[in-house]
Amino acid sequence: MSGADLLQEEKLPKIQETPCTDESGEHSSLQNVTFTINEEDHTLGNVLRFILAKYPETDFVGYTIPHPTQHRILLRIQAKRGYVARDLLLRALKDARLIFHNMKTTFGDAYSRHSENQEPNKESEVS
Repeated sequence: MSGADLLQEEKLPKIQETPCTDESGEHSSLQNVTFTINEEDHTLGNVLRFILAKYPETDFVGYTIPHPTQHRILLRIQAKRGYVARDLLLRALKDARLIFHNMKTTFGDAYSRHSENQEPNKESEVS
């Protein structure tokens, strides 16, 4: 089963996997992969780059947008020996989801507390 099939199974149809080639022109292991993520931009690219860079299993991570008119990012992941780049990407996506969920919950709770503590707007009262 190819890496692209695995990504399809994970319900990530916007992502294609391209193993990088070595000097001989042959495909290297699944440690070094460029992922094309369609319909995304710097928002997701920078988040994934930041999360992946924190993992000790990552040797290199970077992303680029090939052209401003193209709505896709190219995310290059180079994993350390014994690790698979696809696994690191899936882990980073799950971690990003948890971070965003926590951020949304924390903001919602703070907004609710703030709204409850506000006094009625006195300017709107008629004298």
